Amino acid sequence: PGLLAPLLRPHLGRPFPFASHPTRLSRSGRVGRLVVEEPPHPSPLLAPDWEMETKEVTLRGNWVTLEPLRLHHLRELYPDALEPGLFQFIAPGADGGLKQLRQWVEWRLEEQSKGAGLPFLQRDATTRKAFGCTAFFNISRRHSRLEIGHTLVAKSHRRTPANTEAKLLLLTHAFEDMRAVRVQFK
Repeated sequence: PGLLAPLLRPHLGRPFPFASHPTRLSRSGRVGRLVVEEPPHPSPLLAPDWEMETKEVTLRGNWVTLEPLRLHHLRELYPDALEPGLFQFIAPGADGGLKQLRQWVEWRLEEQSKGAGLPFLQRDATTRKAFGCTAFFNISRRHSRLEIGHTLVAKSHRRTPANTEAKLLLLTHAFEDMRAVRVQFK
């Protein structure tokens, strides 16, 4: 207890920060003794049957609107998909073009049908022009985690507030609405 006591003392009577279940440190007994207690009110993050909610939604900001991606969006995205190197990070060896874009969108939609992804079309909030797409993917509803990525952004909107705001909208939705515990960028 000599080495751990200073580390554990601040957590007495509060949830232990690294526990995966409602573990608390108790004042009874020795300092640093872990005692499993029932939380005062049930937490959805700790309930064994709770799963993160993953439903389609449109996210709106000042610079960008994120709407659910559909196959009919191919016509809007196609001109930007011709840009050389656009697919190099999400589909190595791909040269772009309508066929590659269609395969990529179909793959994202297939992942969505399995509950493992939520793809979004990125649309300029002012002009309403589509300029790219992004997605939640590798969603684990049971473990309340997901990844953000598979992002394609047209040259016209790179280094603008639009993509930054898109990521902020995604993070806010993931943590506040979907109640994710872990979000990773890829």
